Amino acid sequence: MSFQDTSGDHSRQLMRITLKTILLDTSSVFLLRTLLDLALGGYGQMDLAYFLSTAVFAVLFGLLFRRLIIFQLKNVDKLLEPILLKSIVIEFYAWEKCFLEAGASYFKGIEGVGGKLVLTNERLIFKSHKMNIQNHEQMIFLRELGELSAAPMPEVKAYNVLVVRLTNGETYRFAVKQADRWIENITLQKRAG
Repeated sequence: MSFQDTSGDHSRQLMRITLKTILLDTSSVFLLRTLLDLALGGYGQMDLAYFLSTAVFAVLFGLLFRRLIIFQLKNVDKLLEPILLKSIVIEFYAWEKCFLEAGASYFKGIEGVGGKLVLTNERLIFKSHKMNIQNHEQMIFLRELGELSAAPMPEVKAYNVLVVRLTNGETYRFAVKQADRWIENITLQKRAG
């Protein structure tokens, strides 16, 4: 098992996702305002100044909306995480022992699916909670692990991205607190197994 510092790659990927989100928010607001003005009969007033003011408003709204989402994630995490984590039931083999468990998000495309990540002496298990648009369950046997790495998560500083690469080339990304602790414990369990 090897470890790499891939923080630059993940920072660039997260920045691209952030920019895409801002652009989607911006274009949505721009289109909504334009359609609203057309519906209200404001077509004759659409000049360059109108489009520039709408574009500036849309960009500012997109940035503000993004900050609001991040603020909500940080605060909802503190209030709901204990309740949501208790509601997630993970079944273990009779010989399995749980060594580490915590709230985590699994990156499925650009969506972070919230749930619980559990490390046993046999497996790394992720199971989502019921408040997600997409539900997901992932089980990785420790014998299948190839590389582990951690990368910063600029949007939410309390979390890191735990990158798990399997020997078959598949890659999984989890947002966790203390990714280095996860890497250390996963490595210990893999060596012990």
